[in-house]
Amino acid sequence: MKGLLKFRVGGIVLPLIVLWIALALAHDRFLTVLNINNILIQFSVIGVLAVGTAFVIIAREIDLSIGAVEGLAAVVAGLIAVTYGLPWPLAVAGAILVGGLIGAFNGALAVYVGVPSFVVTLGTLGIVNGVSLSLTGGQSLYNFPDGYQALGQARILGVNLSVYI
Repeated sequence: MKGLLKFRVGGIVLPLIVLWIALALAHDRFLTVLNINNILIQFSVIGVLAVGTAFVIIAREIDLSIGAVEGLAAVVAGLIAVTYGLPWPLAVAGAILVGGLIGAFNGALAVYVGVPSFVVTLGTLGIVNGVSLSLTGGQSLYNFPDGYQALGQARILGVNLSVYI
């Protein structure tokens, strides 16, 4: 226990372990396969974003726009797949391309122009939110192709595909 607390990760892992134990004792359905699968599904998107953000933080920078960029990437994927009826792999590629271009723009402004990443990404946050709302007219997109929906709903060995991704 003493060795675990010496590392920064100990300050994160130990409370998480205590929380899991407390929740398992408080509710008999907490440690069920269904609940653990639901937790993993909910974490899957945040986990992917956290990996990318970790690199930004390791570089001693910050990105305030990541959630808005994720939203715009989803809007672009939706427009490609639903509105324009193109194959869903193109929608996924379009979402990745949009996210990558915005990230490259943020990085270029911060590194080459010297604008603090806090300022760059705060501005990007507002711009990207506005673009997302403008593209959708504030309306939800629905009727995604089956292949696209399978990315979030298909199961392999009882676990959602999004968890593996």
